[in-house]
This record gives sequence, structure tokens and C-alpha cells, in this order.
Amino acid sequence: MDIPPQADSPQTGSNEPRDAFEKPAAAAPRTATATQFFLKGLAIVLPPILTLVILVWIGQMVYGYVVSPVTTGVRFVIAEIIDKSRPTAELVPATGLPPLEYCGKDYRIPEEAGQEIHAQVEAARRNASPPSGQKPVEPAPTAELADYAYVPFGERSVPYRDFTEIAARMRPNDWPATSTGLYMELVTIRYFKSLGSLSALATALSIVALYFLGRFVTARMGQWVVTRFETLVLARVPIISSVYSSVKQVTDFFFSERPIAYNRVVAVEFPRRGVWTIGFAMGESLVEMTLAAGEQMISVMIPAAPMPMTGWVVSVPKSAIIDLNISLEQAFQYYLSCGVLVPEHQRATPELLHRELTKRLSGAFGPGAALGKPPAFSPGGRPGSGSRPGEDSPSEPTRSDDKPADRLSSDSEAPP
Repeated sequence: MDIPPQADSPQTGSNEPRDAFEKPAAAAPRTATATQFFLKGLAIVLPPILTLVILVWIGQMVYGYVVSPVTTGVRFVIAEIIDKSRPTAELVPATGLPPLEYCGKDYRIPEEAGQEIHAQVEAARRNASPPSGQKPVEPAPTAELADYAYVPFGERSVPYRDFTEIAARMRPNDWPATSTGLYMELVTIRYFKSLGSLSALATALSIVALYFLGRFVTARMGQWVVTRFETLVLARVPIISSVYSSVKQVTDFFFSERPIAYNRVVAVEFPRRGVWTIGFAMGESLVEMTLAAGEQMISVMIPAAPMPMTGWVVSVPKSAIIDLNISLEQAFQYYLSCGVLVPEHQRATPELLHRELTKRLSGAFGPGAALGKPPAFSPGGRPGSGSRPGEDSPSEPTRSDDKPADRLSSDSEAPP
């Protein structure tokens, strides 16, 4: 039988057959484009920028809702203590008196000191009278006039000496409109030199006040006072009662010391069987759900990616929950990255899978059941001995407290 000649290889032109296992030629390295360079640079720059933006946003919220109100309260209390203003109706206009710096002639003096001040100003004018034929010069205000003068701020007037401390450091457009506002600015300038030092003091006072408030509420008397106030006052106001009760439940959950029997980060099958997702075990579910299910139910919060602050709350049987060995921070990173950032000890690599399976099999069937090693058998067919199932072994009484694995081995020895 004639064998037809093999066709020549199109590459070499020879009659030798082409090697089926010949490795393909290495692909030429891909050159990065300008878009890839831009995206890599953006990936490097965005994390620190976003971190700074988040920190600034948190700082602004803390300052706006905590530090600023406390600072304003401290300034107001001290301003009320040092307030030397008088009702404007008790003062008389400065008619015929020289102008003062920063306010001109827009000031007032006490009625009881008016005659004395006018006499002093007339004497100063006579002493400073110019020679005949020259225009008279307005005399300079005396020290007594500056001590008695008041600058009106609405219904009240403040002493001229206090007013000059503010007017010398602020523009006229920024002057406060009331005497209380002026003294609050005076507190900052006279006693604290700047608003930053006052804010630092307000923050320290807030921390100290919260500490002592916590100690007071921890005591039995303090708890009774707070409970009575909530029951008699806050619980009877229609709108405030609903809002306050909801907010209190949330704050009590995060800040109260209560034992948590469940791992905070869990895995559940959601939204259907076979599909797993990460959630946060929040606590026990409703009693009706527990009775209907016939076992303990756990409320699990399922976050939504990439914004884990929102999501769903589901009730899951405790037996269907898997506790995960990851922290809350790692769980949030997992959701924020849409599943890209997986903790190193949770990456499903072949080495990690082999190690975990070996560990679990060793724990279930003994150290001889590691992957790749056949387990040893006892004379009775149990793991840990030297004989195999089916071999003759000494008779051994069967105990009622044998483990499931022992009973399983015994069943496998029985003849069909």
C-alpha cells in the first residue's frame, strides 16, 4: 500500500511534520497609552485628596455643630458678666461737645454728669481761644469726656472705652449691631486674643462637661432625673416625642454598653439561596418572626455598594449565618470598592484553600486526614489505627456515646 507523501510545511517548505506542541511566539509587549498614564496618575492622586476632603468635611461638621455652639455660649456668658452698657434712654445727646475718635459726635453722656462735662469743655475752649481775627479751633476731648461717653447700639449704649477696643480692630461694616454682640467680640479680643484659643477652650470644656454628665447619668439619681425628664416632658410633646424616641434608640445602640452575642460581620444568603452577601449582625429580631420560624432570628443589615450607609434589614435564622473573620473596617472597604478590596487572609488562593481544607479535615477526622495523606484506621475501622476496613479485628464492645465518625466506620464494616 502506497503512502502518499506528506505536504510540505508552508513555513519551512520541508517534508517534516509540524510539531503540534510548538509554543506560539511571544506576543509583543503592549505600549501604554496616554489614557492609561493619566488613569494611573489619577489613581495615585485621588486617595490622598479624597481622604483630605473627608477629614475636612468631618472637621467642619464637628466645628459647626459642637465647637461653634459651645464657643458662642462661652462668649455669651462672659459677655453678660462684664456687660457695662446702659439704656440709651437714660443718657442725653452730646450737644456742644467735641467729636470723639471712631464715632464723631454720635455719642451720649449721663445726664448727672452733663453739667460738669460742659464746664470742662468751656474752660478748655477759653484756654485754647485763638488771637483775634482767626477762626476758633475745636478743643480736643478731655480724658473725663472719654470716661463718661457712651456709644449707642440700639436700645443700649456701651462705654466709649470698651467701644474703642473693638473699633480699633474691626472695620465699621463689621461692627456688631447690638451691645451684647459687641461685648462678645470684646471677650474674644480682651481675654483670649483670638478665636482659635477660645475654640480650643470650648472643646476642652465640652469634653469635661460630657465626662461629668456621663458620671451623673451613671449614678442612680442621675438616671432617675433623666428618665423623669424624658417621660414628663419629651414624651408628651407631639412631634418632638416621635423624633426623640427614634434618635434615642439609634444612639443607645451605638453608645450603650450591652453584650453582643454575634460577630458583627456575617455572611448570609441574600437575595436568594446560593447568592451570598456580607452583612452586619445588629441584634435579635422580632418575637413574631422567631415564633414563626421556630428558631432564633437575627436582624442583619445588608449594606448597599458603594454607599454602605444605606441598604436593607433582613431577619435571618441564626443557623443560616456564617461569622466572617474580618473587621468592620475591612467590610466597609469591601463595599466601598464594590468587592475589589478583599482582605489578604480572605483571598481564595489555591494555597489558602488547601491549608483551610487541611485544617478542617484534620479537626474532623484527626491529624492523619490531611490532604494527600490517607487516614490511618484502628483495628475497629476507626481513623487513627493501623488496619483497614474489612480486616479482622479484635472484638470490641460498641458504646452508645461513640462519635458519628465511629458509627460511620462501623457501618462500613458490616457485610452487605
